[in-house]
Amino acid sequence: MKIKVEPLLPTGNYLNVRIGIEKDFPDNASEMESVFEVWDNIIAMHMKRYPHLYKDGQPLYEGYKGEEQTPEVQLPKEPVIKLSKEEKQKKCITDTTQIEGADGLKSFALLVKNNPHLQETYNGHLKKLQDGLQ
Repeated sequence: MKIKVEPLLPTGNYLNVRIGIEKDFPDNASEMESVFEVWDNIIAMHMKRYPHLYKDGQPLYEGYKGEEQTPEVQLPKEPVIKLSKEEKQKKCITDTTQIEGADGLKSFALLVKNNPHLQETYNGHLKKLQDGLQ
């Protein structure tokens, strides 16, 4: 009877080699023992060719379980700070008066359009910026 064994064995990171042996055995030979004999021959060849993959005659690649999964970390949610209407207006005024360019300030035009107090602050800062440019 013929026994053929072709295990796929590692040679390096993401690299493998298929080593195959086909051997005739007497018909009354045990199949399991025949396969083990051929398998052991293949492992001996692999061990001689790639000694860095073995330690004390034991393959290092058999204990490999894959990359360790890092536990998923849940970041704490930042609390949403709700501002009152007055606080929103104060923030808008602060934001508009800290802008140094007239083009950047113009992005606030729609925000302050419906609020006379904010509109007044906006216009004053815009005038200040335009006077500074001229």
